[in-house]
This record gives sequence, C-alpha cells and structure tokens, in this order.
Amino acid sequence: HNDAFSNIAKLQIIGNISAPIIKGNFGGVIIPDGGKVSEGININIYGSEEEILGDTEIVYQYSTDGEIFESYTETLKYSSNIDKLIKIYARAYIANFENIISPVSTYSVYIDKSAPNMQNIDINVPYETSQNVIDIQVSGEDIDSIYISENNVAPTKNSIWYDLKNRNYINSDNIEQDENGKIAYELSKGDGNKKIYIWLKDDAGNIITYAATYDKK
Repeated sequence: HNDAFSNIAKLQIIGNISAPIIKGNFGGVIIPDGGKVSEGININIYGSEEEILGDTEIVYQYSTDGEIFESYTETLKYSSNIDKLIKIYARAYIANFENIISPVSTYSVYIDKSAPNMQNIDINVPYETSQNVIDIQVSGEDIDSIYISENNVAPTKNSIWYDLKNRNYINSDNIEQDENGKIAYELSKGDGNKKIYIWLKDDAGNIITYAATYDKK
C-alpha cells in the first residue's frame, strides 16, 4: 500500500518530461541539425536541463527509423565511405513508469564525401598583370570557402580560410571581396612567370585544388 502511494506521489511530482536534446559533433565542432560533414559524426543525447526529477532515473532511447528504439548508453559514432544521410530519433521515459514517455526529438546530418565538381565552378585569374593586386572571380555550386597562396603547400587543419558566403576574412590581410564576388589578392613582390594556387572547400569540408599561371610585369 505504501509503495502504491509512493508511486502516485512520484507521478504527481514528475508530470511530463521534455524531449531529449540531440547534439552532433566531429573533432569538437558542433554540427547543427541538417548540417554536413565529410568525415563522420559523433552523436550524444542529453536530458533537458530544466527537468528536476530528484532521484528518478530517466532512460534514453534512440532509433534510426523512428519506430524501433534501443537503449542509449554511449556516444553514437557514424561514418561512411559514400554520401549518406544519417537521421536519429530520440525519446526518454521514466524508469519504472514506461507509460510516461517524452516527445520524440529528431536530428539529421549528411555525410558528404563528394568534393565540389570543377565542371560546375568558374575561376578567372588574369593571365598577366602589372599590378600588385589581382582580381580573382570564383563562382559555382557548393563552394563555401577559399584559400589562396603562391605556395603549393596545401593548407593544414589550422590554416585559415576565407568564407565566401558570409564574406568573413579568415586568412591574412591580402584578401578582400567586393559586392560582385571578385576577390582582390595581393601578390608577392617581383616580376616574372608565377603560379597561384587556389583551394576550394564545400560546407562539408571536402576540398579541391586549382592552379593558374600568370605573368607579373
């Protein structure tokens, strides 16, 4: 009798529970719902910080189809060698009160292994110039950021890119972008036949490289 009374009291205190919070990240970077990654994704499920349920245990579950749910106990890790949409559903319930179930949360991320297609990208670099600054025009599909150098050493993980979509400068002071999308790049000193290297990255992190030769007079 006392146990039944205790359970009723708990139900009155518990009320409803919130839908779980699903967070995806890779390499410490938070990936928003609907985002893209090129490598893989780690997914964690959390409870709402607003829930105060005392010593009552909340059990979390996840599903990849929204129908069959399994217990969630640790970080979910996903990777793929092909382009793939990952979709996760999560819910929670009160231990010993399986009928008290939260709403279902959903989270999706697209694992994008395909680098931008050069056939869909137009890059214009002048063949010759007498100026110290040249205009580079880049247009095309699925291009998020650009890295420009006169050195053929590929950018590293810590290299800073220029955000083409938001026009945020992420490199050094030798890049500017005008309203028409032209990028003004400051050249190194000295005349002669030179090469400029351009790395283009999509919003999933896939990279392609382009090289152009120009004459500095």
